[in-house]
Amino acid sequence: MSNKIALVSLDFAGTGSVCGGNKELSAMDAHLVETTIRAYLTEIRSRLDKAAGIGRAADACAGAGFHEKGLEVALDMEQLLYEATTLLNAASLINRISRQS
Repeated sequence: MSNKIALVSLDFAGTGSVCGGNKELSAMDAHLVETTIRAYLTEIRSRLDKAAGIGRAADACAGAGFHEKGLEVALDMEQLLYEATTLLNAASLINRISRQS
């Protein structure tokens, strides 16, 4: 029985090799880093503003005695909060990478 799993080798010659050595990475452009992080923070704020509006609506429903409807409305925040968290993680990662360069 052969130990070969792939019919075609996955090791590409030259720069495309999956087994390539350490390649020198160039420093991140400071202006690009700043612009990207600023854009991400703006998007985070936008999503959190929308989520806060939904939260106010959910609270109003619960305050009016419709707690089940309030929870249903509140669940609409889930995607917005996920996206805000993902954007925050991306901004943080870009910031850390730029500091290492």
